[in-house]
Amino acid sequence: MDWTIRYRIIKGICQGLHYLQEQRINHLDIKPANVLLDINMEPKITDFGLSRCFDEGQTRTKTETICGTMGYLAPEFVDGGEISYKSDIYSLGATILKLSTGCSTTGNDYVRVRYLIMRFPLYTPVITLLIQHLCK
Repeated sequence: MDWTIRYRIIKGICQGLHYLQEQRINHLDIKPANVLLDINMEPKITDFGLSRCFDEGQTRTKTETICGTMGYLAPEFVDGGEISYKSDIYSLGATILKLSTGCSTTGNDYVRVRYLIMRFPLYTPVITLLIQHLCK
């Protein structure tokens, strides 16, 4: 898949997630398998089975039930059951990593990516800037 298409897909996912957060919805299962592409390669976020809707002014909650796909779950959600808007942003980052490199955040791919980030720390800000730019 060419980079302009990947970029457009990633940007569409960011816009969709931004819309969900404006509606106070936490998806809680953002991952490539839950993003469908229409005939024009426009991404559509799907599978809202785990999602939560926050009350106005609410920014976080706790749960005892940890559901979702490992590698796409935020550490604070896995470790302490804390759900916030940041949970979906973490999943978005893992999804962008998968779409842009083909590497996942689990298994050997994750270890390789972590190694590259540690070995070449100058590239870490590029990922951060990409996420910030796409989510405007």
